Amino acid sequence: MTSPYGDSWTQTSSGTPDIFFRAVFGNGIYLAPGYNSTGTAAVLLSPDLVGWTNVSVAGATWFRNAAIGNGLFAAVGEGVLTSPDGTTWTRVLAPSSLQGEDIVWTGTRFVAVGDAGAIFTTGP
Repeated sequence: MTSPYGDSWTQTSSGTPDIFFRAVFGNGIYLAPGYNSTGTAAVLLSPDLVGWTNVSVAGATWFRNAAIGNGLFAAVGEGVLTSPDGTTWTRVLAPSSLQGEDIVWTGTRFVAVGDAGAIFTTGP
């Protein structure tokens, strides 16, 4: 759903039955992290909130959340992966280290939190 001011909402369709959790915006792209019916992490990408592209992300089975910072998207779920464009992803934290629930950009670093009280940060 989209809303220019938060008072009235318009429903749109991604064209997929896959599950997505939130949307972030950066680098001219809206990105929604989640997973698809084949058991692979996925993101929806859109430049305009109207047309969506569904991208499967090899090497991960789900994303719970995403953030944008320092020119990179970072997605958390089974570990942490980063991407400059939403289509090419690089693992930066193994799933054995973090079953992630949330990730934020503080202005200087990413902070990811997850199961069993885990907290991971990037940078200094």
